[in-house]
Amino acid sequence: MLLYTLIARSSDGCILVEATTPGISGNHIQITNQLLQKLTANPHIIPVGNRKSFTNSTRSGYNAGSSNKQNQWGGGGGGDIEMKSYWNNFQTEEVYNAEPRTNSIHEDIPHYFHVQRGESVLFIALSDDATSQNHRINFSFLLDVQKEFVKKYTPNKILKANAYGMEKAFSKPLSNMMHHCNTNRNPMGNDTKSSKLNAEVESIKKVLGVNMDLLMMREEYVLDLMDQTGDLLVDAKVFSKRGQKLKRALKKKEWMYKLILVMFGLLTIYLMMAKLCGFGLNCVASGNGNGDDDNGDANQGDDGMND
Repeated sequence: MLLYTLIARSSDGCILVEATTPGISGNHIQITNQLLQKLTANPHIIPVGNRKSFTNSTRSGYNAGSSNKQNQWGGGGGGDIEMKSYWNNFQTEEVYNAEPRTNSIHEDIPHYFHVQRGESVLFIALSDDATSQNHRINFSFLLDVQKEFVKKYTPNKILKANAYGMEKAFSKPLSNMMHHCNTNRNPMGNDTKSSKLNAEVESIKKVLGVNMDLLMMREEYVLDLMDQTGDLLVDAKVFSKRGQKLKRALKKKEWMYKLILVMFGLLTIYLMMAKLCGFGLNCVASGNGNGDDDNGDANQGDDGMND
């Protein structure tokens, strides 16, 4: 059962509104303030958007009105808060995950502080519930309180509010929400289970969505690689054709250079002979004529001897 609920500013621990279940009395307000001051001084204990459960390990008498159960709290000033907490992290929220036990630990610690940290606001609920299901219900209650409080007050109003500045306007709605939570535990427990299953389904859907996105990205990447491979093949064919053309052009130039070299050699020989014999190459022609005359004289000499 929810016994006490507190809404405070997280920056300085200023209490904005509080509500107590009718018939409850004791030093719960002082001990809650101790926890509030510890959380205010150490904001890293609960980051924004997270939640945790805390217990007070010291003892003293606590009167719960008509209840016959003797609740154990800190004596005198309540002692220091020992942060014995049972939780595990689930996305951005802390979900109580320990099943109730019958050993001395739970007998010594029958009350729990459930804390939900919002943007610049701390929501604290005190309960005497020992089961994990009731703890989840209490956290659902804090989430509902947070939604209603954020709808009603802007961050600027929260920062400028004085102590108990929202008491008049929000205390009664807060008490009504506590009463509704205390009197509708079973339906809310079923809703909590459904919410947990829905959260798991949504988580699976998100994972599947991420995997599908990765597959799509991979397919696009493969298609891009195939397109790049095709472009490279086309470029390779173009490069091969250009290489063949360049090779033929080089061979053609090589033959032209050889032909020019041969022609230059022949021209050089012609010019050298022309320098000696003239451009008509008369010395070559006269040389051939003298040879014919010598042959004629030799023939005449042969004829005379024959005579």
